Amino acid sequence: MCALLFALPACQRAPAAPASGAGSAAVKAEGTHAPGAHQHRNDPPSAGEASVEVLVNGKPASAWTAAKLASISPVQVANRAGEGRQGWSLKELARALVGPNARVVAIANDEADRVEIAQKDWFDPSRTLVMRPTHRGDFKVQWVATDGSPADAVIKHVARVELAE
Repeated sequence: MCALLFALPACQRAPAAPASGAGSAAVKAEGTHAPGAHQHRNDPPSAGEASVEVLVNGKPASAWTAAKLASISPVQVANRAGEGRQGWSLKELARALVGPNARVVAIANDEADRVEIAQKDWFDPSRTLVMRPTHRGDFKVQWVATDGSPADAVIKHVARVELAE
């Protein structure tokens, strides 16, 4: 009987959480996976799988990967249902990953949609552009008011961010 237990595949079932108060933390941690780890069908994909192509002054630059995004402090925003989500201010990403005078001039997705960002909108103090992971494992960009409330997405399935320095 013991030999059967060892023959079961490791991804079949996670070990039961302990009955102590620490159990709830262990259950919450089950949803996170190491890169390349098996993911259950109901688990949302992680943003760590996606990367975004970057153009600076029309020339290819280093892509924004999960590791690069992790080096920038995230901002808290609410989704349309009022639930808290994390994302990154594109102003902070532009400054930290490109340069102090960098600004986003356009954002494109993999479906050939491209949205230009006007300079007056970029410098509007009442809102900022935020890029955040979606439940599908890619990114969307949306305007967020200073109080953290979101507007509709500017563009979904972000594949490229174009900047000017």
